[in-house]
Amino acid sequence: MDVNTPFSIKTSFWQKIALVLFGVLITLALLEIGLRIGGGIFVSLQEHRNRVSLSRKGTYRIMCVGESTTAMGGNASYPSQLEKILNGRHIGISFSVINKGRAGTITGFIVSQIESCLDEYHPDMVVAMMGINDGGTCMPYERPTSSEIIVFIRSMRTYKLARFLLLHLEIKVKEIRLYKPRKNKPPAQERQPDLFSVELKKAHVEQADHIAKENMLKKALELNPKNEEAYLELGRLCRTRDQFERAEDNFKKALKLNPKNEEAYLELARLYRDYDQFERAEDNLKKALELNPKNEESYLALGRLYRGYDQFERAEDNFKKALELNPKNDVASIALGELYRYYDQFERAEDNLKKALELNPKNDAIYLELARLCRTRDQFERAEDNLKKALELNPNNEGAYLELGQLYRHQGQLQQAERWLREGLKSNPKLISPILCGALATLYEETGRIDLAQRYYKKTKELWLDWNSPVTTRNYHALKEILAKRKIKLVCVQYPMCSVGILKKIFEGQEGMIFVDNEKIFKEAVKREGYKEYFKDIFAGNFGHCTVKGNFLLAENIARAILKEVFFR
Repeated sequence: MDVNTPFSIKTSFWQKIALVLFGVLITLALLEIGLRIGGGIFVSLQEHRNRVSLSRKGTYRIMCVGESTTAMGGNASYPSQLEKILNGRHIGISFSVINKGRAGTITGFIVSQIESCLDEYHPDMVVAMMGINDGGTCMPYERPTSSEIIVFIRSMRTYKLARFLLLHLEIKVKEIRLYKPRKNKPPAQERQPDLFSVELKKAHVEQADHIAKENMLKKALELNPKNEEAYLELGRLCRTRDQFERAEDNFKKALKLNPKNEEAYLELARLYRDYDQFERAEDNLKKALELNPKNEESYLALGRLYRGYDQFERAEDNFKKALELNPKNDVASIALGELYRYYDQFERAEDNLKKALELNPKNDAIYLELARLCRTRDQFERAEDNLKKALELNPNNEGAYLELGQLYRHQGQLQQAERWLREGLKSNPKLISPILCGALATLYEETGRIDLAQRYYKKTKELWLDWNSPVTTRNYHALKEILAKRKIKLVCVQYPMCSVGILKKIFEGQEGMIFVDNEKIFKEAVKREGYKEYFKDIFAGNFGHCTVKGNFLLAENIARAILKEVFFR
């Protein structure tokens, strides 16, 4: 056949198309493999950097512990930049910095791992910036589908990378449009209503109620010293007031009266979990299950315990057992949905949350978790709708107000963001949230309302100083005790924008630690150059995960404190 015939030309054209498509598929496959390998070796790379540091002889070793604020960034993380800064000072000592940060962790897990880390790396100093997850509060999300092909495509790393890049570009465009430098002074601010006035009478009534309840329980025990239910109730009351030893004592008294009281084991487990005593919490939950293998609450509690310590399969297994025992348990469905969201299994998360809604359409916690899932997947309208439903059901849901503020802020709707954050503060005047205050402070900073920003920063600082997490306190003390036995120096670093007074309060009356204050230096930097120069997000209200520039500022400030307090005294 003549090569110039139309049929020949057509065949040649489709061959070229096939070759192009084949090349594209090969490229995508290689990129997918590369991304999966890259995602799988993040920890390996971190460990490789740590091994390099470990191999250097005659160096002063510093180990950094914390959550995602420590772990994230690779060579741009604050521990990596800290090593460069310290060695760049040329003081005649070589420094090696080891990054043992772990995203999403809590202080209990950090302390539980510290002995093995010390045995492995033999540091001369430990730098700790931890605690933000102890009180415990995203890549975009798409509309659910039953199509297996679409589900497969969405699971591909190349697809997620493309969506992330498009989202990043979209946000940058919005930032350019919304945050252009102001040529004129901002208009004079109207007088804002004082949202910080504490309703002392109501607070006193609440305190009086607690005292009255305690007195009533004590009288009940005087009349009947074998009233195990009174001991349980007294223990619960002490637990809500952060009185660990009294709560533990009362729960144990109930168990002494009745060793088969599974509720007492559950209460002890909750208490130990609150104070990050993993093994004791687990032991009591297993005892409760020995007494009653069909107690769904015990399985739920075990699942939450394992989730907090990043044990996905064990958490999932226990949540599913709770549902097997009671398919109408909406709380177990919420727990599974939250677990799957946390591990990026979005379709499974949504399925479980929808089941929870079918079981209990009036549970505001379900709508809040659905909204978080929608925000994670960039479904603005669905997230907004779910948050408003949560607030209709519970006008005091602080998490919903914060999520709405973050949602509108992300979309560039700053007036709406301000409105909902302020509504959140007004919703519960007895318990003003430092996170809501901090979110408003940074919002006012961004929009040029400096007087309001300073006012809210001041209140945020006061609130955080009053905040005292017993979990964080106990674990900081445990960390100090472990390090003191080995004569290892402890450096306590406060998060950016926050007062170091919180950490100093934890160690009140104790000596031997170095404290790093990151409040003033970050506030001045943000005021000078803008929040987005130093933070990628606003997950904690008044601060978020640092940019490269933010991590450098953090590392520089830590280096300055280390050199001043240890080497140049």
